[in-house]
Amino acid sequence: MRRPLIRLLEAVAVFVSIATILVGLVIWRLSSAPLSLDPVKDWLVDALLDGRAGVTLALGETSVSWGGWRDFFQVRARDAELKGAAGAAVLSVAEVTATLSLGALVTGRLAPLELHLSQPRLALLRDSEGRLAID
Repeated sequence: MRRPLIRLLEAVAVFVSIATILVGLVIWRLSSAPLSLDPVKDWLVDALLDGRAGVTLALGETSVSWGGWRDFFQVRARDAELKGAAGAAVLSVAEVTATLSLGALVTGRLAPLELHLSQPRLALLRDSEGRLAID
């Protein structure tokens, strides 16, 4: 009876040790230099749009870095452009930096805690009654 319990505890200990080493390696790699996200850019765009029909998002160079114990993971994208249903640019940004929620990442979601926009340009439309709308 004790033998299977000991084997189970050993297996759990090995799993926890490997997971700790992997997390440490990821943090070390991200703290030494940003890691390019260009190979997974399409997945990143799909996750950000979250199924919004008629809206397109174009991203230039993308990367992720370790922002320290306060900011955790920071995703940067250059030359981001959001287009509305009519195809016109609604928002363009020279660079956007998002600090991601670690709790959301663990559950497989992208949830920014902070967004920093550099040189944003927002297109607003005013109708004949003076109301503002975004494309």
